[in-house]
Amino acid sequence: MANEFKHKDPCSTLTQAEYIAACGDGHIFACQATGDIAYASSATVLSKLGKGAAGTILNMGGSCIPAWTATPTIGSTSWCNAGHAHAASNSGGTVCANVLAGTTLKSCVVSSSLTSVGTLTALTVDDVAVNGKVVTMTGSACDTIVMTAAANGAFSLVTTDTAGADGNIVITADGTVDVNSAGLLTLDSGAAINIEPAACSAILLDGTISIDAGVVTGATSITSTAFVGTIDGVLGGNTPAAITGTTLSVDNFTLNGTELDLSSGDFALDVAGDVEINADGGCINFKDASLALAAIVNTSCVGELRIHEAANYIGLKPPALSANQTWTWPATKGSACNVLTCDGCGVLSFASAGGGTTINNATANELVTIGATTTELCAEANLLYSSNYLTLLGPADNATSSGINLGTSADNTLGVITYDTLEGRIKIQSNNTANSMVIENVKWYLLDTANGKMSKGLTINQSCADNEAFALKSSDVAHAMTGQTEADTYGALKKYQATSGGLLIDGYKDADGCPTGAIYIRSTLGEAANTAKNCDGKGIIILDARITDGGSGVTSPGSDANLVSISSIGDVVFIFDEEGTAHADVGTATFDDYCDVELLRGFLATTCDQYKQSYVDRFGQELMYNQQWYEDNKLIGKCSIHWKERECGSMQQRAMVNMTGLTMLHHSTILQMADRFSARIDSLETQLKALQGGCP
Repeated sequence: MANEFKHKDPCSTLTQAEYIAACGDGHIFACQATGDIAYASSATVLSKLGKGAAGTILNMGGSCIPAWTATPTIGSTSWCNAGHAHAASNSGGTVCANVLAGTTLKSCVVSSSLTSVGTLTALTVDDVAVNGKVVTMTGSACDTIVMTAAANGAFSLVTTDTAGADGNIVITADGTVDVNSAGLLTLDSGAAINIEPAACSAILLDGTISIDAGVVTGATSITSTAFVGTIDGVLGGNTPAAITGTTLSVDNFTLNGTELDLSSGDFALDVAGDVEINADGGCINFKDASLALAAIVNTSCVGELRIHEAANYIGLKPPALSANQTWTWPATKGSACNVLTCDGCGVLSFASAGGGTTINNATANELVTIGATTTELCAEANLLYSSNYLTLLGPADNATSSGINLGTSADNTLGVITYDTLEGRIKIQSNNTANSMVIENVKWYLLDTANGKMSKGLTINQSCADNEAFALKSSDVAHAMTGQTEADTYGALKKYQATSGGLLIDGYKDADGCPTGAIYIRSTLGEAANTAKNCDGKGIIILDARITDGGSGVTSPGSDANLVSISSIGDVVFIFDEEGTAHADVGTATFDDYCDVELLRGFLATTCDQYKQSYVDRFGQELMYNQQWYEDNKLIGKCSIHWKERECGSMQQRAMVNMTGLTMLHHSTILQMADRFSARIDSLETQLKALQGGCP
């Protein structure tokens, strides 16, 4: 095998097994490079062909020895270059039709290569068929696009959808689409032709006429002997669609600005339905040149017909109506001295004037009512109208009342305004049990006429009276404190002091209910309460004390001023002052007969179970004082110990504690402990002196 294979190194000896080893590694290549090729140069010898240069082709030579070449030969023709363009002089090779099947002809194949084959009369590539001047593309079965070139450079593009009419054409350009026609450009559509520019863009015709959102601008005139179809929009206006210009003329009509003129002839308005003239709040005027003839005028949303005579007119205007009303006029003009009468159904007629109606018992300023018969009137002596005042007089004997009834035709006593001649008072009463009497949007004054600090409300001027200015009563209330107020009064407002004022609020409660709440103040807040513990920590109920600043304003009461006091029949028992300190009118109590420290420990254990167990664990004994002792001595309210859930969810033991008594217990404990410490110190000093031999 020449030098292409060699035996591997057998070391010192080569065994038979190694020589014929099944692994095939008895021989190895010698001196070969990457890319070299081994070939049989004879029936028994393998030779090496070194790797070829880039772009060369392995070619079998005439002696059947392979070699690398840059110009291989196919038949009697060679490739002319590395690009493999087939030479035009190829006379030995033939490209058959079945050779092209499934093959892509690259652009590097020169045209002469195909020309030498012959001219193609028809070519089909996938779904595209080229036949003469016609290119047919098949999108789906029987649905095609046909492009045809005709004489003189004419071109047609036809789409066909056999099953329907969906053979659409879509042209999408990533830029401008230009259609340049040397002749007429015709758009012929079986349906609408839509030209839709992008938002905020317009359709421009002849570089001048713009169509934008239905508005045509830039057209200086519209010339036509007859419009075909309908002109939609407002002529001379701006919305919604408009034909703008200075003048529009149709036959003898001229529309210019706000005026429609007919140059000659009569004008007839012939419509198949109603005719509506909407003046939009204005008037409809009928004129002859500048001469006013008639008008239909809008007077406060009521139509008024005016017929002019020179500068003046007569007018007809309907009253306020709850339903339609039609008046039928007489067919004749009537006779002299006739009057116009109505039959009650809206039919008018002329009739002779009657002799008039007699008013019985008439006196000046008296109002009249229908008498015993409908043909007479009677003057009312107790009902007068004079100097803009309506006067209702009571009976002369002052034995009965007089007044005004208010109501309906079914019940004329739903409301009554009465003057009681016996007691000399006016009473306004609502007898409607379903609805109360309502007075809206007013200021009310009692014995007063003005209040500049009030927009709406009730002003009561008590004059010099010192008793109740405002009282609340109930038929459910019947207390016995009639020396203070009436038995059915449960609340009253009056002056605190007769000559200086101040507001006194009185509450009264009888003995029917629980013994609490003669005055109950309830304050409900519609949000979370303020929890700040500082000067801005206002509560849900606020008591705010102020004094005059010496002028028209107010100021803080000042140092040591009493802000709030609580009294019992005038005697003050609690005071809260400007410094935030509380003062109580209490007697001093001492607890010298008890162990005060144990009293404090027992108090804490009574109100806190955890400390009670801690006390037992520490001292090994029960408490010296129990809950009963603290309740009997009023340090803890009876039955006031209870449990309350805190915000964190845990339960807390609480009680009503006498803080004043607890303060006294603390004071007594301090004194008791001081006495014990003093005695203990004295004893220790005596013992110390004794230990020192009596020396100080």
